[in-house]
Amino acid sequence: MTLTTILYIFQYGVALLVALLLEITAIVLAISFRETAENYTKSFLKSSIHNYYAPPNETDGVTLFWNHMMVQVNIKQFYFT
Repeated sequence: MTLTTILYIFQYGVALLVALLLEITAIVLAISFRETAENYTKSFLKSSIHNYYAPPNETDGVTLFWNHMMVQVNIKQFYFT
């Protein structure tokens, strides 16, 4: 094995280690701030439905998203309760 091959393998190992550490950090942060993230998400979704949901005769991206989500939730509640 040449020196450049060994350096490439070392760089690959360091990159994998950094990726693993970032994933562990993301998991720890997600667990610690779960309630805060949940509150912010609910607040954002409520504001988007209040501010951007269009009347029935108009369709835009937000309205289509909410219509799709409401259908999916109702189907899941119907089949899995």
